[in-house]
Amino acid sequence: MTLDFVPLTFPFRWLAHPAIRGLILQLIGGRGFLPVHEAQSFAYEHELQIETDYVLAVEARRTAKPPRLTLKIAVSSQRGICAHLETVLRIVPLYLEPVS
Repeated sequence: MTLDFVPLTFPFRWLAHPAIRGLILQLIGGRGFLPVHEAQSFAYEHELQIETDYVLAVEARRTAKPPRLTLKIAVSSQRGICAHLETVLRIVPLYLEPVS
């Protein structure tokens, strides 16, 4: 049996794209910080199709307290918007200073 559509994809999958991954690293402050997955939501408007090009429109917002990065992504094709995704990443420093 061959499917002509792509099964639903969780938003975290889209974050692995090199351009989005680079944006995340830049906005969290570089390699000294770790983006920890805190929350996600997604709504699919249309099925994803095999052999179709998609455009990702990304809106990123960083907040200071608590340190978070929120990414809102619209996935579209020639058919229009296919999905709305939102991911919240908590920004955690990799190296904490010892408490005196």
